[in-house]
Amino acid sequence: MMQTSEFRSMGSRIFVALDGSDARVFAASRQVPGWFTRAETIFSRFDPESELSRLNCSHGSVFHASREMIEVLQLAKEFRQRTRGLITPTVLDALINSGYDADFSSILSQQQGGLHEQLLPPDAMDFDLDATAGTVILPRGIHLDLGGYAKGWTAHQAMLRLSEFAPALVNAGGDIAISGPQRNGDPWLIGIENPLNPEENVAMVNLAKGGIATSGKDYRHWMKGGKLQHHLIDPWTGLPAVSDVFSATVIAPDVMLAEAAAKVAVIAGSGAGREWLDSQDSLAYFLQMENGQILSSFSFEQYLWKSLEKTFQQRT
Repeated sequence: MMQTSEFRSMGSRIFVALDGSDARVFAASRQVPGWFTRAETIFSRFDPESELSRLNCSHGSVFHASREMIEVLQLAKEFRQRTRGLITPTVLDALINSGYDADFSSILSQQQGGLHEQLLPPDAMDFDLDATAGTVILPRGIHLDLGGYAKGWTAHQAMLRLSEFAPALVNAGGDIAISGPQRNGDPWLIGIENPLNPEENVAMVNLAKGGIATSGKDYRHWMKGGKLQHHLIDPWTGLPAVSDVFSATVIAPDVMLAEAAAKVAVIAGSGAGREWLDSQDSLAYFLQMENGQILSSFSFEQYLWKSLEKTFQQRT
């Protein structure tokens, strides 16, 4: 029997499925909201008392970080290097300048002013991390946003803990972590949303283990300075990325890599983005383009269960 639960945390809808029915499985599922609440107290940039907010106010001094913070910062460092600086947590000031300066639910009702320029080039925006000592030095003028990293990491950690009791799937706002096949050996069936109509799927995939994540310009967007803005910042311009990819879905060995890789595709575009994706081991991708086309890797076809639509209507 499948046990499911749903709640909101970290600015997203969280969905949990456990393929088991005994009391231990039920008890484990009831702990998941608390795990996400704990993560939010560490990583939220909207809570002035969170650990991240305190780190962002450390002004170049040595900051003693929690184990969770150190793990996520290590992850961010790894992805920054792996993506040649395209995916970096040092974009908080650019996000704020573009208008993403409050919890997303409150942004849409605000009147946004003009845009500002990024103050520092991306290659100058780094921080010192000593994982052994558990310390971070964040230079003055640099502030971190860990939203995507933290959400994927939390989903992955929850999945690992739940997998001790039953096969588990944890979906944190489209970042999905899967422990292994269902009890009967079947993979999990996952829909890829039409970005212009979330009630529809453009494809369905079978995934037995690993991570799948979707990133795009469709959900977190708002108006500022008379222009449509979104949350995916190009670190080389300090502005929301302009590319021909509207939404990207990536399958990877874990959800953290899937989430970062999907962002690469949207920010870099179909040319450089696909070149980078193809250069990485064990990635499969499905790109929904601005012009209505769909581009996917050959490796994605092995997961495909059903393609419902080949194109979707362009946003107007």
